Amino acid sequence: MLVPSGGLSDDGMEWIRPKKEFLVPVKVLSKIFRARFCESLLNLLQNSRLDVPEGFNTESLKQKLYAKDWVVYAKKTGKTADRALEYLGRYTHRVAISNQRICSFEQGKVCFRYKNPKTGHYNREMTMDGETFVKRFLLHVLPLGFYKIRYFGVLASANAQAKKEQCLSLIDKPQYLSELEGLNAWEAWHLISGNDPSQCKNCKTGRMRPASLNNTA
Repeated sequence: MLVPSGGLSDDGMEWIRPKKEFLVPVKVLSKIFRARFCESLLNLLQNSRLDVPEGFNTESLKQKLYAKDWVVYAKKTGKTADRALEYLGRYTHRVAISNQRICSFEQGKVCFRYKNPKTGHYNREMTMDGETFVKRFLLHVLPLGFYKIRYFGVLASANAQAKKEQCLSLIDKPQYLSELEGLNAWEAWHLISGNDPSQCKNCKTGRMRPASLNNTA
């Protein structure tokens, strides 16, 4: 799971960064992850959306799941986010076998290289019928409704363009809205400019006060 270090404010006007060196405490995150996962799993079971053996005890499973301490491991992406994405991309977007490992296809037979578990090199070869090869390859194709990658929040497909541009425009941009929140126009101007707009322009000591104008005509 890859998450941005921060997020948009509720009004969408500010990019909020973590206040400390970490995004969330790992122990707290573990409990939240357990609760969300179990909630979704139990919801599927209660709505008969999962195939389970006859007499399956959902309540017993729930107690076992919540009795265990779940482990959620979180760490920084390293030196740059680009390198982290490149590393993950090797796993999320690779296929069952690359073209470079296919040695030949002759007379309905496929010959390909596979890894030697002792050396870790792809220096062993195997030959099989083309039909068998295709069957094995299709075992790596996800069933209908399953996805390798899911996007949520600002990365969701519905927000992909607008939210992305909004986030990029706000990241590393100075924000003043929190400092000005709750101030009237004069107080805001005083904070921004350093000048007191209520100070008398003539004597420089007296203070001007707003007054209503009554139309007596």
